[in-house]
Amino acid sequence: MNPQNPNAASRTRVILEDLEAVRENLLELSDDIWTSIDHNDADALEAGVDFKRAYNAKVAAFDVVASELSQLIQQYTSVRLEATEQSGALDDSSNERIIAELVREVPHTLNEDFTFKRPFGFVLNGQGTTGLTTWQRLYELVCANLVARDEQRMRSLFARSFTTTWQPSLTELCELDPSSAGWDFVSTALIHCVIQEEALSMRDRVTFCIKTIHRPHCCATLVLSIHEHCGDERPLIYVLDDGKPELRFSQVCPDEAAMVDRLIETEYDIGLSAGRNRLVEAAQTRMVIFSDDDHVVGPQTRLNDLVRKFESSRLDLLATLSKQPHRPNSDGTPRLLNSSGGVLHIPRGEYRRIGDIAECAFVCNCFVAHRDILQAIRWDEDLKVDEHWDFFWRAKIAGVRVGVAMDHVFPHIHVDPPAYKRHRPVFLRAALRKHGLRKVLWK
Repeated sequence: MNPQNPNAASRTRVILEDLEAVRENLLELSDDIWTSIDHNDADALEAGVDFKRAYNAKVAAFDVVASELSQLIQQYTSVRLEATEQSGALDDSSNERIIAELVREVPHTLNEDFTFKRPFGFVLNGQGTTGLTTWQRLYELVCANLVARDEQRMRSLFARSFTTTWQPSLTELCELDPSSAGWDFVSTALIHCVIQEEALSMRDRVTFCIKTIHRPHCCATLVLSIHEHCGDERPLIYVLDDGKPELRFSQVCPDEAAMVDRLIETEYDIGLSAGRNRLVEAAQTRMVIFSDDDHVVGPQTRLNDLVRKFESSRLDLLATLSKQPHRPNSDGTPRLLNSSGGVLHIPRGEYRRIGDIAECAFVCNCFVAHRDILQAIRWDEDLKVDEHWDFFWRAKIAGVRVGVAMDHVFPHIHVDPPAYKRHRPVFLRAALRKHGLRKVLWK
């Protein structure tokens, strides 16, 4: 572009900035629409999922074209989006001026809603930067700042927090073309890691949730097994007990009850669904682990490895197998979910296999998951039992990504809880009626 024509350069910059803004606004609009859907309305949820699939495909295609178009325009016209950025990295006086010009009276936190807002500047490690136009560029500069501060420490954080076959240097990560496939990994995973001063411990990241009723000795065995196999690197342990007073975990096994981080005792028989929902609400970590109280953590569970495997995957929920000692084969193998003619079919099967992880739709009750996903789906509290297939059917409709780590196993030592009626057909009938089904077939 002719440098003697500043108006043309200014118009070009505005168009480039608008193009970047549209790309980010489309992503935010998608989130806006998704959160407006009534996730308890099966028809609305299914229509929303169909819309999201179509929308995501078209936005992805637009994003590729928009990125290529932006690069083409910038290369030909020499108008660079980054040209308006000002950084105090090399000049103390400029740094002081930049920081002074930023409005700092209004505090901002990560809990704030930034939907349809754009960043302008930031101060990190005493270094100010202004002239930003997109969150993507903000991520890049935060990465570069932290790498420049202590690259070895950043390498250490990255290595401890993620297990992946794709590990270029952190400098290369920060210089990735935002349109490349690798950027998705950087923006969704690496950034969350690098802004931490230290790698988070297991207790900062994960809560092991146990819903129990009338099986205090089973619950005690499970709690002891977590301590035994995880040691100091164990997750937080939360237990919810809705049993009768004389069969409470705290009454029968007080020593083991003292080993949990939080014990929640409720009125009698609030139900498995309500109990799990309350545990999810009580937990503060971004991940939670669930297993039935008659399972234990064993050598083949490799709980910490399971969590790391989940963190490096793109799944929302990762289960293990379950093995009863008297049975030759494990339970909890991956299954699919399909509805036809008023019948819900739950056959064995998987969508794909990546390493030892089988992606599927239905798994057993031993799993690690993102807490916000479980909060969004929730267990139906009208179903005290027969809640499991209902939960995963709704999760499938919502697009939740589910898998089984085939080389991880929770031992299962089944015990029928005394003075508690588990088989109650009224709840199965309620679940079927809710989904307009006649029956469920495990094939």
